[in-house]
Amino acid sequence: MGSSDVIGRVTAHFQGQRRFIDIPEWADDAGEALRIFTTPITLHERAAIARMSGGDENEAICRTVILKAEDQQGEKMFTLENKNELMKFADSEILARIVQFMFEGVDQRDIDKSIEDLEKN
Repeated sequence: MGSSDVIGRVTAHFQGQRRFIDIPEWADDAGEALRIFTTPITLHERAAIARMSGGDENEAICRTVILKAEDQQGEKMFTLENKNELMKFADSEILARIVQFMFEGVDQRDIDKSIEDLEKN
């Protein structure tokens, strides 16, 4: 098997990894949760976020959301122009939950619910 075959499988796997997380706290007027789409974070993106954040964890969280949050059509939901509002007026726990999902593909609320369900049995 040649290296082009392997890299083709690696990149094909990555392309199929688009997923979403619903944020009920940011629901619209009809009560529908904000749905944020993302692809897995690449090593290149991790390096860029680390460089731009200068080691500041909160800055890294904010920049990750700006870089990776997309709507269903793949358009960016936030820009650097939104950074001040995200840093000063957005719930840090929600932003951290979004970033955790972006890195791990797991919503902590689903884990918590699974634990609660197991404890009931």
